[in-house]
Order: sequence, then C-alpha cells, then structure tokens
Amino acid sequence: MGNNKEIQRQQYNRTVTMLKQYRDAQFFIQHTTDEESRQRTAAAVQHITAALEEIQRRRQQAEREEEYTALRELLKTAILKL
Repeated sequence: MGNNKEIQRQQYNRTVTMLKQYRDAQFFIQHTTDEESRQRTAAAVQHITAALEEIQRRRQQAEREEEYTALRELLKTAILKL
C-alpha cells in the first residue's frame, strides 16, 4: 500500500513539474525576441495542449467526464501553488 502512495506522489510531482514548464514556456513565447526559439517552444506547447484536449475527449467519450474535471481542477490548483 505504501508503495502505491509513493507512486502517486511521484506522478503528482511529475505533473506539477510539467505544468510549471508548460506555464514557463507560454511566458517565454510571449516575451522572447528569438523567433526560432519561439517557434520551437510554441510547437511543444501546442503538443501539450493537444494532449490535454485528447484526454478531455476520451473522458467525455467514455462518459467519465468527471475524471477530466478533477484533472483540470488539480492542474489549476497545482499551477496556483507554483
């Protein structure tokens, strides 16, 4: 049981780290003057955004939208804590 909690904690920490990087990347896109870096970063952000949209679509299709709603709320909370 303790091992499961550790795995969950690690997944949560990875998610929070990814969200921080996602937020930082969005800030970078808005403020950089290097067009090449902006395009590469924008492509990465677009990929993450598409992945989040796919999660939402799959949860809706499986009629388990509350899971996506819970994830979305977790993401908002995690971003606010950063």
